[in-house]
Amino acid sequence: YPDRFAAGIACLPMTDIESAVAEAERAIKDLRLRAVEVYTDIAGKPLDAPEFMVLYEKMVELDRPIFIHPLRE
Repeated sequence: YPDRFAAGIACLPMTDIESAVAEAERAIKDLRLRAVEVYTDIAGKPLDAPEFMVLYEKMVELDRPIFIHPLRE
């Protein structure tokens, strides 16, 4: 409902980074969402773990923000 909502964000499956990158691209390009959201605890890994860089690079390419939602371990 792009005419009814100002913006939307996608929650990504960060435990499967390839799926997360694909879903980010689909959410931005196909669903016309404005951003993605990730949690601060991803199976005990920090957000700066090297395997997550591919997502950050994709979001730079798409020129969209990542919202970081704090979550206790």
